[in-house]
Amino acid sequence: MLKVAAASLMVVLAVSAGTVLGEEASPQAGNTKVEVSSQQRMKALMERIFSNSTSSRSRFDPSPNAFLVEVVQGLKPGRALDVGMGQGRNALYLAGKGWEVTGFDISPTGIRQAREQALKLGVKLQALERTDADFDFGIEKWDMIVLCYVDFRHLMERIRSSLKPGGVVVIETYHRDTSMYRPIQTEKAFSNNELILIFGNFRILRYEDVPARPDWNFTGEEKHRVVRLLAQKPDPSAPVSCFHNGKAFAEKAEVCDGEKKLVCSRTGWQRKGNCK
Repeated sequence: MLKVAAASLMVVLAVSAGTVLGEEASPQAGNTKVEVSSQQRMKALMERIFSNSTSSRSRFDPSPNAFLVEVVQGLKPGRALDVGMGQGRNALYLAGKGWEVTGFDISPTGIRQAREQALKLGVKLQALERTDADFDFGIEKWDMIVLCYVDFRHLMERIRSSLKPGGVVVIETYHRDTSMYRPIQTEKAFSNNELILIFGNFRILRYEDVPARPDWNFTGEEKHRVVRLLAQKPDPSAPVSCFHNGKAFAEKAEVCDGEKKLVCSRTGWQRKGNCK
């Protein structure tokens, strides 16, 4: 499925322009009120941003995330989920590349813009107005999950279980150092190598910690530290190949290496007696 070079360690998610908050409210009434209030404030903020998304004062880049555009070239289209899709910049791009895309966001204006643009472009897109608490991620449902500039730590269990074996996450977001230059939502920022640790049981195909202009909350061409990740969920059922003298052999294949008989297993070549 993947042709992406795994040499340099990079979600998407890079997820789209939107944001989502608060998966699980506290059973205590006070905390529940705080959570609802926080969601209401975030929804109001997103509404203001997407209502002015075409103005020169826009706080985000409406074009698809460059990292997502780069890594998707090596992926076979399948089912993709865009978490916090905003006005659909990433979801629409994927749909145009043949992906079956579902996205959700807290902003009704962003969702309306995504649906309108999908109709204009003639692409199929399921765009839902949801919080992350309301959205059903499903089980082993997605070939790709895009996470761009969203808070997803509290979603990790659902991200892992909803991704198909062999599926990938594509992520781009802030490094914590960005807060030294401007106020940011720190829940969307990650420290040194934190993404690698969070996805430690995944295969890290690419990771970047680089100076770049972030897609969100940018000023001109100003650059800050941005972190990016492309990681693949393990697939225990994937075919195994062993190699001998430049040739590939399937699992359980046997070869002679001098006098030794070897058999290909999921952990590599194993000794199986002697060759006659």
